[in-house]
Amino acid sequence: MKLRSYLFVALSSTALVASSQYQLEYTYYGGGTGGAGGLNEFYMVHLEAIGDRYVYYDRPARAVYMMDLYHQLVSTISLAAADPDSTGIGYGEDILYVSQHLFDADDDVELMFVKPYSGTSVINEDGTVIQFWPNELPLIAVNIPQEQRPIYNTPLGTKLILSDQLLGDAKVYSLPGTLFTGISGPHEQSVLSAPVKVYPNPTASEVTVDIPWTTRFTNADMSFFNNAGELVLSEQITVTGQRINMAPLAAGEYSYRVSLNGQHVNAGKLTKL
Repeated sequence: MKLRSYLFVALSSTALVASSQYQLEYTYYGGGTGGAGGLNEFYMVHLEAIGDRYVYYDRPARAVYMMDLYHQLVSTISLAAADPDSTGIGYGEDILYVSQHLFDADDDVELMFVKPYSGTSVINEDGTVIQFWPNELPLIAVNIPQEQRPIYNTPLGTKLILSDQLLGDAKVYSLPGTLFTGISGPHEQSVLSAPVKVYPNPTASEVTVDIPWTTRFTNADMSFFNNAGELVLSEQITVTGQRINMAPLAAGEYSYRVSLNGQHVNAGKLTKL
């Protein structure tokens, strides 16, 4: 797997000039969805304890690479134990449900590996197979586009993943705004887009959270992340004006994200004194 950072965006006089707001952060060579003859996949997942991770599924290498938001390789999961013969690599096999707490109670990362005419496996991050269902498949391919969205809100800003159809590379861009999802109509969009007020900011002890649309919905979840993208605090918001105790957190910069029904709808930054 080849990783390379880009410090600038090359502009061509014969092409449309790209805005400096859309900065190319990183290129994962050959990692784009559709790369390696259509075999590779690249997307992002939000893990329960450690937060956001980029996922590069390299089918020919029989491996899944996971990178943090700074594009540092943090984990490699081998699929060799689940597919020891390494034959029949193709479009039918896939990985689903990369998670920490879905398949067991520890903080290790597990994933579901599916291969037609073989079966379904749950693989631990050390490469061991902890469960195998021979000849049984979760035939839910229609759900895959929902898991692999091209735009993600993260504690380090909003990211756009594009796959180069000529070179097979995956490219990560920074976007200036925030993606609002789970919105069914214009009225809901105006309500959910209303700014979340978190004050005082900076704070030494606690903050008050004003979420205007909590009167329309049952509750929301508010998560705080450190500069490494790690989840450090999570609270359920049931009423606007709710207070959150920030005293246990170390001094520094934090990002927060507000979710409704599992969908990220607002984000911001907070300084803890």
